[in-house]
Amino acid sequence: MKEDVDFMSRITTDDRICGGEPIIRGTRITVRDIVEYIGIYPSKEEILKALPHLTLEEIDAALAYYDQHHEEIEAYRQAEKESENWTALPNLFKP
Repeated sequence: MKEDVDFMSRITTDDRICGGEPIIRGTRITVRDIVEYIGIYPSKEEILKALPHLTLEEIDAALAYYDQHHEEIEAYRQAEKESENWTALPNLFKP
């Protein structure tokens, strides 16, 4: 992953959207979502096929944010798993 990816212009937080989790600006796709998709899909191109409204730059920005805020995103992932409403990703997002 490139160290110089500027995630600041593409990643934002808003307490009114997704509980304040970091999201890709202009979407409801969280950084946590992108991290989860990376574990499912064999490539970023496959993620783009599943989420065609995103760009490769937005995916890279989400991953750069994750690299620099790993503990924060892992805490969101753990909280989701411990939530009574947690479910695995729907089959729609699986290859």
